[in-house]
Amino acid sequence: MSVRLLTLSVQMAGLSMQMAGLTVHLLTLTAQISTLSVRFAGLTVQMAGMSVHLLTLRETLASLTLTLAGLTKKMTYQLLFSPFSHPNKKPF
Repeated sequence: MSVRLLTLSVQMAGLSMQMAGLTVHLLTLTAQISTLSVRFAGLTVQMAGMSVHLLTLRETLASLTLTLAGLTKKMTYQLLFSPFSHPNKKPF
C-alpha cells in the first residue's frame, strides 16, 4: 500500500511540475500579448499624429490655393482693366 501511495505521490509531483511549467508558459504568453498590445497602442497614437499632420497639411494647401486664386484674380483684373492694356485707350 505504501508503494502505491509513494507512486501516486511521485505522479502527483510530476503533474504539479507540468502544471507549473504550463503556468510559466501562460504567463510568458500573457506578457507577450501585453507587449504587443502596447506596441499596437503606440502605432495607433503615431497614426493619429500622422492624421493630424495630414489634416494640417491639407488646410495649409487649401489656404495656399485660395491665396493663389486671389492673386490670379487680381492679376487678371489688372491685365484686363489696366489703362495701359489697350493701345487705343488713354491712361486717364
